[in-house]
Formats: sequence, C-alpha cells, structure tokens
Amino acid sequence: IDLKKAKPGEEFTIKVSADVDAVGAKVGDLISKLNAVLKFVKDQNAIDEKTDTSRTLGGDIMLQSLQGRIHAAVFKDVMTDGGFHRVGELGLSFSRDGMLEFDQKKFQATLGSNYNMVSQILTGTFTEEGGKSEGFMDNLNAMVNTTLRMPDGLIQSRKKSLQSNIEQIDRRISQKQKYLEEKEKNLKDKFSRLEGTISKIKSQGAGIASLAGASGSDPVTQLG
Repeated sequence: IDLKKAKPGEEFTIKVSADVDAVGAKVGDLISKLNAVLKFVKDQNAIDEKTDTSRTLGGDIMLQSLQGRIHAAVFKDVMTDGGFHRVGELGLSFSRDGMLEFDQKKFQATLGSNYNMVSQILTGTFTEEGGKSEGFMDNLNAMVNTTLRMPDGLIQSRKKSLQSNIEQIDRRISQKQKYLEEKEKNLKDKFSRLEGTISKIKSQGAGIASLAGASGSDPVTQLG
C-alpha cells in the first residue's frame, strides 16, 4: 500500500472490499476456455458423408470421456458452510447444443448478496481439523490434471493406445508384404518352369515334325 498523504495525528480510513466485477470477469473467461474445449469436441463429432475422417476424432472414446468429465465437474456437489451447492446456482448451465452458458448478472447478484457462499462454491472450504473440501475450481483442476497428466493421463493413454494400434497394423502390413513377395517369387518360379517345359515340348514337336517330313510317312506308324 502506497500512502499518498500521511501526517502525524491525522486519521484516515482504508476500505477493503470484494471486486465483484473482476471476479465475474475471471469466471466468464474460464467459461470461455471451457467452451473452446467443448466446441472442439462438438466440431470433431460433426461428421457427414463429405467429412475427411482421417482429419477428425469423431466418435473417439477420448472425446466422450473428456466431455463427460467436464459435465461431471460442473454438476458435482460442493460442500459449503450452508450445505451442499452446485456452481449451476451461480448462473452456469448447459445449453441444448452442449455449450456452457454463463449468466454474469445472476453471478454478480449472488456474489454481492452472499460472497462467502459463492467463494466457497468456487474454491472450497477449510475444516477446523485443517482439511479442505473441494470447490468447483479444485474439481476443474483435478479434471485437467487427470486429462493431461504424464504418462498415464487421458490424452496420453489414448495416444499410446492409438500408437499401439498403428504399430500392430504396420506389422500386419509388413507380414502381408512378405507373404506377397514370397507368393510372387513362387509364381515366377512356376512360370519359369512352365516356360522351360513348353520349350521342351516345342523342341520335341519340331523333331517329330522333322522326322515325318524326312520319311514322307506318318511318324506314328514309323514309331510302330
């Protein structure tokens, strides 16, 4: 705190109050970021007959799990001094298209009338024993950590699973290529032997024809 004026014996008052507008703006920014994730999931699942499925994750179980975890964090009950509450009571809800809607006026009105309850819904409460009940922000933070955690988070686990599938497919392709190469070699060998046999038959046929031409009679009769 920087005192702009201070004189001996002169009293002044410092007022400390909650910045309702600033808190509302920060929550609104958080909701915007969550909606960006939900929009990504929605766009990935928007598939029709013209969609290039090699460029989307449509229908992937990871997207469904991520969407479900966000919903769970929003709807989860939070313990406060006044009992269990949900962040939805502060003006947060899901629209029909699956996106989050934030009623900032309702949030600021509730914050202004019961700041303690709102802060506990958002950040949780501390117990007399030194423990802590999780708030909405704690639940979101836990969701993000389990999603991004290395090396066993949701995204990393799905990435490993897809990589394993790719490697299995590559191995099968390699095995098929070897099989086709061996099959091609066998067919070429058979064709080569067949050409040799045909060549011998032609040579023998030419000899028989020559024998017939020289004797002027039926070669079969001559061979008796």
